[in-house]
Amino acid sequence: MQLECQVCGTAPANVECPGCHAMFYCSEKHLRHHMNLGHGEECARMSGQMCRAQELQAFPFAWARQLAVAVPGGGDTAVCSFLKSLDIHGLPLWSRECCCEDFTPFGTLGPMATSSCWGDHLSFLANKLDLSQGGASSIISDWREYYTARGFPDDHPAALILSTAMTLHHAVVWSWQQQHNSSDPPRSLNLHILGAAKEVDQTSLFLELANLLPECQISVQLIGPSVPAGLPTQRLAAISAGSLEVDVSYHHGLYHEVLPNLHSCIDLIFAPNAGLAAYSSWADTLEVLPVGVPVVITDYCEEAALRAAAMATAISGRPLAMEVSVNPFRRPASSCGSDNALPSYSNGFIFGLG
Repeated sequence: MQLECQVCGTAPANVECPGCHAMFYCSEKHLRHHMNLGHGEECARMSGQMCRAQELQAFPFAWARQLAVAVPGGGDTAVCSFLKSLDIHGLPLWSRECCCEDFTPFGTLGPMATSSCWGDHLSFLANKLDLSQGGASSIISDWREYYTARGFPDDHPAALILSTAMTLHHAVVWSWQQQHNSSDPPRSLNLHILGAAKEVDQTSLFLELANLLPECQISVQLIGPSVPAGLPTQRLAAISAGSLEVDVSYHHGLYHEVLPNLHSCIDLIFAPNAGLAAYSSWADTLEVLPVGVPVVITDYCEEAALRAAAMATAISGRPLAMEVSVNPFRRPASSCGSDNALPSYSNGFIFGLG
């Protein structure tokens, strides 16, 4: 599929903005019109973002190179082929990692909390990390350090499926140090994950958070309009690792609608791939963010994250405590929207509100 025109949505859009090379149009007329609408002000910024493509592709995995080019509007076809090459395509826990189940409602793929649904590549979820080298939670700051701590070879595909779980751990460590100025790990955590979607079908991945914080009692609240109504609270357990547990609860609806019914203390609000600037419903949520609770948000591309950060600070009245930056735990597979060519990755950029 071809990129769509920024003005009218027509595809294919073969006229490229000569300044940023990120925006496309069906005609020179619509290019000029978009410039008059304000693209001229953002063009230089987007040009700089396009220049970061190689930096964003710099993963310590050879297999990530084959996933570095996405087809506009074409789904995760490269990821699909990669999963098939490993004989894990279609395994329940991996089924949300390509486009094959895009039209299957979340929460309807069946139980996934047992290791038989994980495949051999995810059997490590039942094993604690060796924390004897000073505490893994304090040293793991990117994929390379995580793979070293886990003893994975570079061809292991864990990073493809663990981006949200490891970004959540990254956010927990950041927010804990911000609030407590301490490297000691937390003893309990209540985490609100906003806009949850495929996470509903991948709850077992939160066991890795327990592996990284083995002395911590962890509760995860999955909240969003894509979360099916009526799902019971689930206790994830990896008994072979010795009583690792994570409690997962499900809440259907927008956060500002659900929040009044959530009475327990909140330690962190996390919104992966939020798309704040793309969905007007986020404005109501930003207005009711609990005071004093750290908020960490990710988005696919730098432009989306910058716009989201500006929106979040303006509506919530809270300052940025973590500037927009490249997420070291972004998913090692390029994504591509239908209307621009900006470098894009799931959980690609991250920022936080104090």
